[in-house]
Amino acid sequence: MRSLTTLEDTFAGRTQTDALYAQDAWRFAPSWTLVAGLRLERWRAFDGERSHAAVRIGYPERSGRWWSPKLALERELGGGWNASLSLGRAVRMPTVSELFQGRITGGALVNNDPDLKPERAFSKDIGLTRELDAGRLRVSLYEEDVRDALFSQTDTTVFPTVTNIQNVAHVRTRGEEVAWEARDLADGFDLDVSAAHNDARTVANPRNPASVGKRFYRIPEWRADAVGRWRFGDVAALTLAARWSGRQYNTLDNSDVNPGTFGGASAYFVVDAKLRIRLGSGAELGLGVDNATDRRYYVYHPYPGRTFYAEAKVTTR
Repeated sequence: MRSLTTLEDTFAGRTQTDALYAQDAWRFAPSWTLVAGLRLERWRAFDGERSHAAVRIGYPERSGRWWSPKLALERELGGGWNASLSLGRAVRMPTVSELFQGRITGGALVNNDPDLKPERAFSKDIGLTRELDAGRLRVSLYEEDVRDALFSQTDTTVFPTVTNIQNVAHVRTRGEEVAWEARDLADGFDLDVSAAHNDARTVANPRNPASVGKRFYRIPEWRADAVGRWRFGDVAALTLAARWSGRQYNTLDNSDVNPGTFGGASAYFVVDAKLRIRLGSGAELGLGVDNATDRRYYVYHPYPGRTFYAEAKVTTR
């Protein structure tokens, strides 16, 4: 029998990111504003190693630089309307665990890829906003293309198959969102409502061809939220929130056909409520219930049922 102090498996490594960001807004005409930004990132991965018992394998150092520009053009249309067009690129480098966590079998590295590429996203957004007497209305159309998305999947093109963090060649999300923020609809009553439609799909994935054209992981086609707040002066506030999400998938090939079980991702409608009461100077009491209707739903694991809670806060100066 081995001692509990015997080292069986380890993985280690370090990553470092240095970044510089600059942004400026230029109002070049009475109704036009241009916002431009640029982010420079320098990244490196080093001191990576994987060991199992007496076998130790090190990884070579890696480094790279990326430019991420952002650009937004805004136009005041009159009558409280504003239009905007936004473009931007973002880069996410792999983490230490994504690069180095795996195992060793017979002196060979498996279940991890120290040569993972960074995830690169290009986002586009067209928006219209309307300033109202008691709030704001916003409509957005957007598209995001992600190249080399970092994701845990099964490479079905090799035998035996390998499941680890891999680069998914191309994921695209297109969608529309409508949001309404209303203040003082009635005496002390605020309301925030939003609804969104998303078409998120895997466009290219050579390591798992069955996923191409399928809906992407955990992005529902439809979702909606509504939050109402009643303010009773400075004494108390009551918040009632409702959240609805359509069907999601927990697999890239959408093979999880039973969403209402462990490992699935089901549609849900959840209602939460919270009452906040001021007890005096700097003292506050909160009473609430999450999932008030005791909805049973899953996002891989079952989410909590009806949950009551109380909280107290005291602030001193």
